[in-house]
Amino acid sequence: MTGPLNAWVLLIRERCTCYIFAVIESEEIEVYIREALPGASVVVTDRTGTMDHYGVAVVSALFSGKSRLDRQRMVYAALQEPMQDGRIHALEVRSQTPEEAFEAGGLHSMNGGKHVC
Repeated sequence: MTGPLNAWVLLIRERCTCYIFAVIESEEIEVYIREALPGASVVVTDRTGTMDHYGVAVVSALFSGKSRLDRQRMVYAALQEPMQDGRIHALEVRSQTPEEAFEAGGLHSMNGGKHVC
């Protein structure tokens, strides 16, 4: 992807200097992850309300047989562009296979909410 889909630019004026901060919306994060992990169920949570600290809960069959570290690497790889350009400053990842999500009773978001896959 080239550039943000639904991102907006926040302008802050301070001492006659204008700073531009690009942000990313939850929906765009979902798009990045679903493109890299087709068929994944994704829940994105803005952890601080600043649109740059996110939690993602991802359920994908592609995680089967993978270590926790490898699963996180897969999610980070999907979000490489917005991580590198600063639209995502911090990211917390929860990853499950469909079987693990079923056993846990559904996909749990980062804020404790529960979503059935």
